[in-house]
Amino acid sequence: MTGLEKVCVVQVAGEGKRICRLRADIDPPGPGDTVIVAIDDCVENGVIVDVELTADMKSATFLRMATEADQSRIEANRAAAKIDLGRITERVRAAGIAFKPLNAHYSLNHDRFVIQFGCEEELENNRIIALIPVDIKARIDLRPVWPRELCAMIGGIGCCGRAYCCCTWQNEFVPINIGMAKIQGVPLLPTSLNGGCERIKCCLRFEFEQYCDATNALPPLGTEVEGSGVRGLVVGHDVLRGIVTVRTGDGKQQRILVAELRRASKPNSGCANGPHAGHCARKKE
Repeated sequence: MTGLEKVCVVQVAGEGKRICRLRADIDPPGPGDTVIVAIDDCVENGVIVDVELTADMKSATFLRMATEADQSRIEANRAAAKIDLGRITERVRAAGIAFKPLNAHYSLNHDRFVIQFGCEEELENNRIIALIPVDIKARIDLRPVWPRELCAMIGGIGCCGRAYCCCTWQNEFVPINIGMAKIQGVPLLPTSLNGGCERIKCCLRFEFEQYCDATNALPPLGTEVEGSGVRGLVVGHDVLRGIVTVRTGDGKQQRILVAELRRASKPNSGCANGPHAGHCARKKE
């Protein structure tokens, strides 16, 4: 297609956010405007939510601004999807399948029916599809929504007092592990580790590399150091302040800036970078 200059971000039900390139000959749409787009082989309706690009978003093909006829069809599809999802849910649960419906959406031409459902473990989609009423002629597309994705759909406020990253700016979920919490000194308790999705908080990944770099600048635990009139073993780190806790020969502990110390011996532990060295060594994997 030629003459494509403008770009917007469109929220499509069941598909998430998509980048659309618009024709130069149309009036610039704004947030809240309904547009008709093509995704793969289906015509879908969506709502413009932003006019800024995000490089890792998937794309959709802009077809047109929604007309009055499109709006009427969208409302009819929305009502039909609600009714049909209720029928399907009733039949699936009657068959003894733990089914948690979240959302359902018909494509604009009513030829695809996307069903999103909450999922803690894998379900046999074929069992569900076999229970679909025969008068639903559309192609069924079952979409399991895992706990992190569900939290992004529902939204909420984190312990930081701000809206969840996953439902505002974060576009993908990255792997997170307990090691990232350990190196940042986060207590290994569910109340400290877990977010609203009851999985490890995504934000523990954001500053992990900075903590690794800061930790590597400190003498490892067990290192004998001296400075500021003190000589003893490093028994603790205050990573962000660049302070180490030193235990002297008489059992007393003192906090000292790392810039004021010099190493008196190699660490007693076999790990050259302290107890979290393995986590830092794998930070780029």
